[in-house]
Amino acid sequence: MSSRTGPALLFLLTAAAFLAGGAAAVLHGPRLVEARNAERIRSALEAAGHGWARVSADGLRVEVSGTAPSQASADAAGLAALSAAGAARPVL
Repeated sequence: MSSRTGPALLFLLTAAAFLAGGAAAVLHGPRLVEARNAERIRSALEAAGHGWARVSADGLRVEVSGTAPSQASADAAGLAALSAAGAARPVL
């Protein structure tokens, strides 16, 4: 291997590694955001005492469902979900 081949090969291997990492981020990134949004809302609901509420996510859309013990509890859960939502869009 000549002295010019070494740096070129190193560059190509480094570029391939960055492209592979970028492809993985594009493929798995949205699912990670979806899971993080759902978990943030789920945790907020649990902390506020709304264990009856179920959370499901589809992209940035997060659905909160379940049978609330009262209308006041449902309203409070909705507010807790909205305050924890961030960029997500909860559907109550």
